[in-house]
Amino acid sequence: MENLMRFRHNVMNVTSISAFEGIRGGMNQNCKDVYFIRLLGVDDLLISDVEKMDREMGEGMKSGRVIYRRMLSLPSGCCPDEITDYEGFYRAWMKRDKESVSTKALTDDAEYAALLANGLKRVLNIYAASKMVSASMEKNFIIKMLYWHDFVLKDLIKQWNPKQSVKIVLSNIEKKQEYLFTCLLTFLGCDILLLQSEKDISGEDEALGLSQKVIRGSFAKIKLPDPAKKSVYVYHLEETKFETAPYTFQDKMLVQPH
Repeated sequence: MENLMRFRHNVMNVTSISAFEGIRGGMNQNCKDVYFIRLLGVDDLLISDVEKMDREMGEGMKSGRVIYRRMLSLPSGCCPDEITDYEGFYRAWMKRDKESVSTKALTDDAEYAALLANGLKRVLNIYAASKMVSASMEKNFIIKMLYWHDFVLKDLIKQWNPKQSVKIVLSNIEKKQEYLFTCLLTFLGCDILLLQSEKDISGEDEALGLSQKVIRGSFAKIKLPDPAKKSVYVYHLEETKFETAPYTFQDKMLVQPH
C-alpha cells in the first residue's frame, strides 16, 4: 500500500473553463497533481465556452493529448442482474481486506485495482464520518461507486496510465453520494469540472476542502449543450439503456420499482 500513487488537489488556481482545459497536473515521485473545480452559476458566455471545450478536447483526444468525457448526469439505477454482479465485487473487496477490487470494466490491472480499492476506502470513510452507516448502507454505497465508476470509465481503463491527462465534466452535482463519486475520480488521477449552473453541493461537503469553487454568475435554469451532438469523443447517458425495470439508487438502499 505504501507504493500507491498519491494526489495533491488544486495546487494551482484554476478560474475558468479554458484554464481547466489547459492545465495538466504534474507528477513527481509517485505524487500527481489533480484539479477539482466547481463552476457556479451562469453568464452569457457559458454555453459557447462549453461548446468550445467540447471541440478542443475532442481534438485533444484525436491527438492523444487528453482523455475527455462530458456527461449531463449519472445513472439513477441499474438492472437486477447488474446488482448481483456488483454485490459480488463488493464481497470480493471485503474478502481482500479492501486492498484490491474487481469490476466489470477492470480485469487484470493489479496497480489500478489497488488504487481503486484505496479510493473506495477513502470516500467510504468520508461518508461514514457524516452519519451512522450500517453494513447494508456500506454495501449499497460501494455498489453505487463501482457501478458509476464503470459507467464513466468503462472503456478508458484499458488505456489507463498514471501520467495520462483525464478530464471528466459533469453537471449540477448536489447529492452527497454523487459528490463523493466525483471525489473518488480525483483519487484515481482524473481532473474534474462540475458545471453547477443550477445548484451546488452542501456546506458540509464543501468543508471537505477537496474542490475549488469558482463563481461564474447566479444560478439559473439553463439547457447545457447535449454532449451526444457535439463530438464522438464525449459521452452521453442515453448510451446506457435498461432492458428491464431498473433498480433505482437511493441514499440508503437499492429499490426496484413495483
